[in-house]
Amino acid sequence: MIFDITGADRLIKLNTELNSKNIVMLLSHVRDPLRDKMRRMGVEDAIGADHIYETTRDGVDAFVASRNTLPDNDKE
Repeated sequence: MIFDITGADRLIKLNTELNSKNIVMLLSHVRDPLRDKMRRMGVEDAIGADHIYETTRDGVDAFVASRNTLPDNDKE
C-alpha cells in the first residue's frame, strides 16, 4: 500500500471534519508497516491510537464496547 504525506494530510483533515460533527473515525486492517508510517506522519496522534485496529474484529469489538458505556438518553 502506498501512503504518502498527501494521504496523511487528507486523513487528518477528514478526521477533523468528522469530529466537528461528533463523528468518530475508527480504522481497521492497519498493519504495523502502515501504522508506523501513520505514526511518523502524525495521523495516529490526530485520530488517536485507540481508534486504530489491526483487525476488523478488534475494531468492531471496541465499537460495541464503547456503545455499551454511553449514557442511554432515550430513557428520559
